[in-house]
Amino acid sequence: QEFLKKTDWDSDRYFAPNQDNDLVRGNEPRRWTELLLFSKGLWDYQRCAMFPTACKIFKGLVEVEGILHGKRSGQVSLLKLEEGTALVPHFGTVNWRYTAQFGLLVPDNVWIHVGGQSRTFKQGELTLLDDSFLHSVEHNGTGPRVTLFVNFFHPRTSPMTYDEWLLRKDYI
Repeated sequence: QEFLKKTDWDSDRYFAPNQDNDLVRGNEPRRWTELLLFSKGLWDYQRCAMFPTACKIFKGLVEVEGILHGKRSGQVSLLKLEEGTALVPHFGTVNWRYTAQFGLLVPDNVWIHVGGQSRTFKQGELTLLDDSFLHSVEHNGTGPRVTLFVNFFHPRTSPMTYDEWLLRKDYI
């Protein structure tokens, strides 16, 4: 909540176009942005200083930081979707991870459509998704939607720490 009190909290100073911005209907990358806390195996300590609780919760979790099938899949970020924005139907890249979004700032009338079902995002609630299923998002509300987003490994997988992965005999 302290972050939202900054007068420039939703500016380019903090948010950059989402790495998957080609999913924005109308090809307007500034309409879906992200503030990365953890990505590609690295924590952004300057940004974690602004969000110490989120970073503390997820830092050190092999489900977020680990490696599976030689890939890092974890990410922790804030996602911001501008009003009037739609993300076209799309799939995640793998079926061995889940995504979770916790509603930090969520106006009414923001929808996610998955497998023939539709649900609204809610402020203070968690939306959990196996994003290997076709899904899309529509923001028909007023004001930006901001969620704490986490990619993490499916509970039935066995991710390794980076050090464990380096010690594998088949890695050498």
